[in-house]
Amino acid sequence: MRQPADEERPASEPHSTPASGIAAPIAVVALLGLWLLVKVRLFIGLEYSWDLFVALQVSQSWLMGRPLLWENRWGPDSVIHNYFVTPLLGPLTLHWGAYGLFVANAALLFLAYVELGRAMRPSSPPRRLAHAVAYLFGPVGFWIWDDPFYGWHGELLFLPLSVLFACALERRSRQRALWGALLVLLREDGPVVACSIQLLHVWLRASGPIWSGPGLLRSARVAAVWLTVLGVGLSIQRWAHPLATHRLSDALSSFGRVVTDQEALLALMTSTAGALLLFGSGLLIVAGRCRWPALVASLPVLGVAILGTLAYDLRGMVGHGPTWACRFVMLWGILGVAVAASPGRDGLQSSATTFWSSMVASVVAQAALLTLFAGYYPTRRLAQALPGADNILAAQLSERERSFLACLRDSLPTDTAVAAHARLFAYFHRHDLVWASYPQNAWRQPQVVVCESRGSLPKDRGCPRLQAAVLRAGFQLKETAGITVAYDPLLAPNLEGCSR
Repeated sequence: MRQPADEERPASEPHSTPASGIAAPIAVVALLGLWLLVKVRLFIGLEYSWDLFVALQVSQSWLMGRPLLWENRWGPDSVIHNYFVTPLLGPLTLHWGAYGLFVANAALLFLAYVELGRAMRPSSPPRRLAHAVAYLFGPVGFWIWDDPFYGWHGELLFLPLSVLFACALERRSRQRALWGALLVLLREDGPVVACSIQLLHVWLRASGPIWSGPGLLRSARVAAVWLTVLGVGLSIQRWAHPLATHRLSDALSSFGRVVTDQEALLALMTSTAGALLLFGSGLLIVAGRCRWPALVASLPVLGVAILGTLAYDLRGMVGHGPTWACRFVMLWGILGVAVAASPGRDGLQSSATTFWSSMVASVVAQAALLTLFAGYYPTRRLAQALPGADNILAAQLSERERSFLACLRDSLPTDTAVAAHARLFAYFHRHDLVWASYPQNAWRQPQVVVCESRGSLPKDRGCPRLQAAVLRAGFQLKETAGITVAYDPLLAPNLEGCSR
């Protein structure tokens, strides 16, 4: 495909200069720095719980002498997904805790931005930056980065890894093997994402009709390879992790139940429609010739997202459908192929007005659709991270309670097994966290149990039950305002400095 020369750009479009080439990466680094700051403030504001800390323990288990992918929530049944990339982040999380996950995610996003810029080299730096802001760092990008309530999933890496794989294919780089392998190892449905990306790449580069004999044959070869990889991965999962197989079987058997349950069907259809519309908001920034192939390529991944939704009951289905951030990210990642291939393909390149109008329209549509289908307000979420914000969960605790929790965090050795109220996990993310509702699944029994008793936080019924049990077993009690701590007497010297 012929690419336009620099002199073919519209007169209204600025030419590349060394300054503009340097300014864009600096702007992206500054933006990612801001995102990291927001993420950390939301984290210490107790806005995240559950899956973030599961991922944290999955990343570290092999460095702590525990089975690969072990975490204390599910214990012996920990492995229900093939999260084989997450352990690679263990050296970071072992030293930095949850912050290691955030930094790794930010680093991969920056690398994805750099490679996307290289793939879009025919465009001017301002246009490449605009594509990056609308696609990687727009409202949907921030929503994925935030991953509301849960805070972090390994699936969030589908976005940068998909972009890196797509760009490597576009440049015919040998790195495509690396990024393709990481997509496969990220989760068991990674081969479906990789297949859709490569099929879209093949279709966009085809010199003739993709429905012709040679075009169909090439597409079939690509699909056959990736389906084989998918089959091998699922076979390994079935052999090593039977619970994961039961989960897949339950999801498949749920199709009939959903069809006959009008409420469940409506919830699934609404979430699916929202995912398609959100994906459509991203199609606004790609060339017209890329839109229909991108939509078709996304359908297998949408099918996987729907299948994953069916693993939940009706109540869970409402919040875990295709418009769940860690599910929708698979669809959004595929869009990277079309973004990389857009320069020079149609009016997005020939008209500055069309280009910039498309970027603005996409960003506005993303924000509106997130509000409508995910109940997510990007600007409101950013405001929660401002100093002094009172609409954040940590603000429900008194200054005295927060100081007491900080003292506990700093006074306890990091190898201490700490069971805590689920919304207090952020204080103890560098410790050996135990889920208070599931202590029987933990690698070690808790040495400290930290609960909130005034009702300032959402209720965690398991915490007071566990605390009462360990107190009967001889633990000692310390409390300040609404924070109660039951601890092994051997740890008493460590807690002497924490006020009552």
